[in-house]
Amino acid sequence: MRNIQKERLRKFFKERPDIWIPLPEILQLLIAQYNSRTHDLRNEGMDIENKLEMVDGVKHSFYRYNKPNVSPPYQMNLGSNFEISR
Repeated sequence: MRNIQKERLRKFFKERPDIWIPLPEILQLLIAQYNSRTHDLRNEGMDIENKLEMVDGVKHSFYRYNKPNVSPPYQMNLGSNFEISR
């Protein structure tokens, strides 16, 4: 059950990269111990941040999955005049 919930949470975050998600949205997934599942995902390398905001004395929690910046493989543009000498 724990792995199923972790995978549901992983999918949820990956569908919403780089956006602050209010905790009530996460709680709608009905994942038991969402905080432990988030911890599991972090241990597997997912960059998940959390923040607290105070609004009129009430704490509001938010989580954000930071999608990794993956650069395309380096390619050298040699132009059309390039020849290989042997």
